[in-house]
Amino acid sequence: PNDGVFCCKGLVNAERLPRPHYWEAQKVQQYIKVRAEDLAQGRVRIRNDYAFTSLAAFAAEWTLEADGVAVGGGPLERLDIAPGAERVVQLPWGAPAWQAGKEYFLTLRFRLPARTAWAEAGHVVAWEQLAVPALPLTPAAPAGAAWQRDGADWVATSGESMLRVSGATGNLSSWKSGGREQLVAPLRLNLWRVPTDNDNGWKVPKKMGAWKDAVAKAQLQSLVGHGARLEAVWKLPVGATTARMAFDTRADGSVCVTVTLQPEGKAPELPRVGVQCALPGALERVRWFGRGPHENYFDRKSGAAVGIFRSTLGEWITHYVRPQENANRTDVRWIEFTDAAGRGVRVQAEGRPFGVSAWPYAAEDLAAATHDHELPRRDFVTVNLDGWQMGVGGDTSWGLPVHEEYRLPAKNAYNFAVLIKAVR
Repeated sequence: PNDGVFCCKGLVNAERLPRPHYWEAQKVQQYIKVRAEDLAQGRVRIRNDYAFTSLAAFAAEWTLEADGVAVGGGPLERLDIAPGAERVVQLPWGAPAWQAGKEYFLTLRFRLPARTAWAEAGHVVAWEQLAVPALPLTPAAPAGAAWQRDGADWVATSGESMLRVSGATGNLSSWKSGGREQLVAPLRLNLWRVPTDNDNGWKVPKKMGAWKDAVAKAQLQSLVGHGARLEAVWKLPVGATTARMAFDTRADGSVCVTVTLQPEGKAPELPRVGVQCALPGALERVRWFGRGPHENYFDRKSGAAVGIFRSTLGEWITHYVRPQENANRTDVRWIEFTDAAGRGVRVQAEGRPFGVSAWPYAAEDLAAATHDHELPRRDFVTVNLDGWQMGVGGDTSWGLPVHEEYRLPAKNAYNFAVLIKAVR
């Protein structure tokens, strides 16, 4: 007999609620496969992997979205595709007016046309989402105010925003917008995650533990301002690892934060490469354009479509039996944390999408708790913005590691950027 967390690893929890990996299993095990044939011309290839059921048994539909907003859609023709067969299907979308700079996704869904013994009419038995190539658009971003010395610190005032970077730590210690302080705790480098059950199973705390306190023990080597850019450089106590964080002010009061990490080649692999800060506790409403709506990770995101989603902080987090890393969303283009009046903070990708997790408690609270009820409700929101985070694995929870392609080797250099602005 065993009453440890080892016994609580199913797709459905004890309250009969699906866990995030439920949706992953549903997606990867579906019997209808769709891939792009010639998306620019609206052609897709659909394969029927059922053993005895024709796809004529399902009602197929399509939706075309631009930046997360539907711009077209409707039913597909009756798909009489036999078991084991596949066919190229022409989408009836006419001639879409593609707009440069917008990101387009095509989503196909296959639903039950009538109620069955196991599901209601309209239940989605399979779906697929495909990115549609579109013309890029990179608007020029006007530079903001120059950074100025203020004692040991550096400050910049641009529009209604006032930024302060600590001369002692190199972290963004204050950001006021319209006179309101947006940071409860400084924006700083973040290279560690609270271990998951699977992490403990393959001894991540031992193998990667050098990164746990690396940021706290980092030595600020330089903090140099040049016009609208201020750059901090640190030496980390993990071999000859160096980290840089640049703060570029913009004329609209936003700030672009660029992180560059160059690990020492013989250093251990990393759990994550990102930044962390704390926002006011009132910013508990979450809206984002990325994968969702449920939690997803680097190696567990196939079952999460890209779209615009809304949540509250209480719904956003995942309640695991043993508290651990949770609530991540991947491939985020932008995310907003706002209060009841709609005021708050927006973070958007500068280049490649990023990952986000947020909790109504601190990482230290998460690490110390052994049961969910022990987690406090703090008066701030911890926000993690990641360029990269290692996958969560799950082949077993007692030894097998995260697959190599979802890990962060020290031989690589890591670079990502986000734009942070106020929402009023």
